Amino acid sequence: MGYLVSVSNENDIQVWNLEHRCVAYYMQWESNVTSFSVIQGSSFMYVGDEAGVVSVLKYDAEEEEIVKTPYNVPITSMAGITLPTTPTVVGILPQPTSANRVLIAYESGLIILWDTREDNNVFIRNSTDIQLKDGEGSNSSIVVGDNDLSSETHQEEKEICSLCWASADGSILAVGYIDGDILLWNISSLSTRKRQQHVSSADVAKLQLSSAERRLPVIVLHWRACGNVNRNHGGQLFIYGGDEIGSEEVLTVLSLEWSSGLDSLRCISRTDLKLHGSFADMILLPALGSVDKRNGASLFVLTNPGQLHTYDDSSLSMLSSLKEGAPTICGEPFPGLIPLIDPSISVAKIFSLPKGGKLSEVFAKVAQTRKTEQASLLQKSVRKWPLTGGVPSPLSFDGTFRVERVYILGYQDGSVRVWDATLPSLSLIFVIGGEMPDVKISDTTAPVSALDLCCTSGTLAIGNQSGLIRVYNLLGSSGGNSCHFVSETTTEVHIMKSEKDYQCVALFSLLKSPIRVLQLLCSGGQLAIGCEDGQVLMLNAHSFTVMFHRDHVGSSNAAVVSMEMKCLYPISSAVNNSDPTSKPLEQDMAEGLNYLFLADRDAHIIALNAATGDMISSRPLHPKNKSTAISMHILVQGKSSKQSPGEDIVTDGEHHIPVADDGASCAPKSTLDSLLLLCCEKALRVYSLESVLEGESKWIHKVDLEKPCCWSATFMKDENTIGVVLLYQTGLLEIRSFPGLELIAGSSLLSILRWNLNANMAKTICSDDNGHIALNNSSELAFISILSGENDFRIPDSLACLHDKVLAVAADAAMNMASYQVKKQDPSPGIIGNIMKGFKGGPVRNTVDNNKDLSRATFVEELGHIFSKNPFHDSSKRAMCQQDDVELSIDDIEIDDIVPISSSSTASSTLGSTSKQNRTDEEFEREKLLGGKAAAEKPRMRRPEEIIAQYRKAGDASGAAKQARDKLVERQEKLERLDRRTAELESGAQNFKSMADELVKTLEGRKWWQI
Repeated sequence: MGYLVSVSNENDIQVWNLEHRCVAYYMQWESNVTSFSVIQGSSFMYVGDEAGVVSVLKYDAEEEEIVKTPYNVPITSMAGITLPTTPTVVGILPQPTSANRVLIAYESGLIILWDTREDNNVFIRNSTDIQLKDGEGSNSSIVVGDNDLSSETHQEEKEICSLCWASADGSILAVGYIDGDILLWNISSLSTRKRQQHVSSADVAKLQLSSAERRLPVIVLHWRACGNVNRNHGGQLFIYGGDEIGSEEVLTVLSLEWSSGLDSLRCISRTDLKLHGSFADMILLPALGSVDKRNGASLFVLTNPGQLHTYDDSSLSMLSSLKEGAPTICGEPFPGLIPLIDPSISVAKIFSLPKGGKLSEVFAKVAQTRKTEQASLLQKSVRKWPLTGGVPSPLSFDGTFRVERVYILGYQDGSVRVWDATLPSLSLIFVIGGEMPDVKISDTTAPVSALDLCCTSGTLAIGNQSGLIRVYNLLGSSGGNSCHFVSETTTEVHIMKSEKDYQCVALFSLLKSPIRVLQLLCSGGQLAIGCEDGQVLMLNAHSFTVMFHRDHVGSSNAAVVSMEMKCLYPISSAVNNSDPTSKPLEQDMAEGLNYLFLADRDAHIIALNAATGDMISSRPLHPKNKSTAISMHILVQGKSSKQSPGEDIVTDGEHHIPVADDGASCAPKSTLDSLLLLCCEKALRVYSLESVLEGESKWIHKVDLEKPCCWSATFMKDENTIGVVLLYQTGLLEIRSFPGLELIAGSSLLSILRWNLNANMAKTICSDDNGHIALNNSSELAFISILSGENDFRIPDSLACLHDKVLAVAADAAMNMASYQVKKQDPSPGIIGNIMKGFKGGPVRNTVDNNKDLSRATFVEELGHIFSKNPFHDSSKRAMCQQDDVELSIDDIEIDDIVPISSSSTASSTLGSTSKQNRTDEEFEREKLLGGKAAAEKPRMRRPEEIIAQYRKAGDASGAAKQARDKLVERQEKLERLDRRTAELESGAQNFKSMADELVKTLEGRKWWQI
């Protein structure tokens, strides 16, 4: 299972698993982390900081923690000299073919190839070391622009911005600088020679995308090797930057080739890929089905805001063959789940559904059905995106799951989409098209301008720019398939032929002005409508009739921006009103009256009788100064002490305002307990409903805003706490208390989302009472929560997993079946290869230079040994590095299976060989005793002392020969067991390969949604 490593702005280093869970973190690195790199195939990572220090961290998977190893190398130790200033580490690249070598680049232009095992620099160069003379190499300096560039005689010190390996073996390094230059360094050639004062053109080459004097810094460099033969002598270099300042923002692709040294470098072609927005990042991923990751690759380009395009391997291969002036290749855009641009969003709203309600249950069933349909369509589709997105969340397929939150979007083509927003990964519930094939009526495809949902009855109201209103029942067509069409002159009933999970129950074509506000009241039984020209209309959604229709209740031709209806008991004294027909009846005064409050764009507030449309007050309430209203909110005051919406902020206990339910009849017994908040561009005002009903502009609280406000909303921290959210035209966000309007906290879209506020973004921002805010910038969709402790949108288990647990379990089972044949090592060819080197007497160096011949366990163990000690305080390690090569002896091999020899055939053969060996031993002892073969044939007279000495010498030689013979027999037996062991390993490897092939065949035809 893989892991992701990230570094936050606070220098916290975090490790994430592929199930979106942070499993370990290292809090606040000592200095600012400027670069880091993970050693592939291990749990170690290099970390470089602005202090010029390179350290090594290790992730302990068992303890789930990040441990700092003793390995810590400052720049002074690496360079071997004292520098006037400490340069910042800007890049760390482990060398591809040498696991114990790492290349480190510093901001000052210094480049060091460091050997962690030898604790010494193999290669050290600076941009000042370059001296390119005229005529020294025709291609020592290449301009890929329009004009030629004369060779320079000296290179100034300059800052490094980016770097990458430009060859598969790590012999060529590409470095991008702040002045727009790109240098290619021959690492292998320079590291084999002692450091010279200057570097020739055969060892370094310079690329320039433009001959202009002022060029952009080279921000990004990536390399793609091309072909199997010359992948170390050519390929494609992807560059962002390096062009003339003020030029069009593009991603440049250079096809380079050099047959021998860098002095033969030539540029085959240059292609500029057009970006869809400003550049953010790019990555090269191995092409699907590619065995060698260095050959085939797909390009993914991320641009702001949030657009992702991909170029497949075949398209990238075509770049080198494109002729000058030919159209460039086009990237494939990411198939977004939620349409944001085509069609574009015109209105958005988010709703929290009551728990245990019927609408939540119906939405859950429809969402489950749609997921199954989408999976089937995805399986049959021919055109596929290269990345599938992982395994879906098990929570979204839970049988007890209920929809708790919906996000509804209206589009410019008249369509509406309803999304399940309970989990961070949204799923589609309904797609309501703008066209009405069963009813012949125009203007159905006009842009949606307003919508509202009644979460109790499941009624959805949609209004568009042409004044048409559509009413849908999202609970299904239980009452039949009839649709009522109501116009100014006629009322018709149409039978809907299409069978869908929702039903269109009514169409109202009564207005010619764009619909600005829709409000479903009284559990969906009434529909209040506010228009762009100031008209107000109240409809009965059950009988499909008009309750009242008023023109310009506020200022002339001012658009209605907000509407709310509250059931309130009048105050004890009658409201001052010159119109006797508009006074509440005695029955209304006893039982309460539904008031419809309106606010238009000119900040006029009007109170109407929700049943008749009569004005409660003859004069609307409005500020004395000319103002532009944004929104209006009515909040009901409670009895307990006031609390701020912030978790750790305490304010005075003067007021306490809970939010009232829409259309509820259980309102407080006095208008004195209710307040109205009017949000304008330049001021916030809080009124009592008594002042509104009397038409008196007496505000309770007022705050003048320093910056123009473009959007506002209210939210509840709990049942006793209310807050106000403000969004300014500059992109700043503020949270204020209610009703005192004290400033609680502030932030900005730039700091939270890295967004700038667009001109039309405020039209599609929406929120609910729980502090959830949904907003989009035409390319990205984001949900943020005002309350820091809220966790509704932060459920990591609900996200799609990059790690397939089922496949992992199957692979582990296959590994376990073959693991009993090996002892803590993989049955890889590297083990047999190292043993055979020992047989031949060749040197086997204890290093990780060629990690392909080492098992992963051995590789990680070697790295752990290297990084376990301080490189400059460990004399034993330096002594070990200076030792000669060690030969592997067969006596050092331990074999855990000892086969006993007990058969009769083996005994007889052993007896024959033993008798023959005894005769040979007697002849050998005779020769030794008599002083050689010649002396044994012709004996001579010897003194007693000579005979005794010769016997002693022969005895010692006989004992040594016997020990050598026993050792030889032991080696022969060990070789036999080793042969059998090798055969068993090969058999085990074949069995494992067979099981793996069967597993691949079984899972090859299955998709992620079938697992």
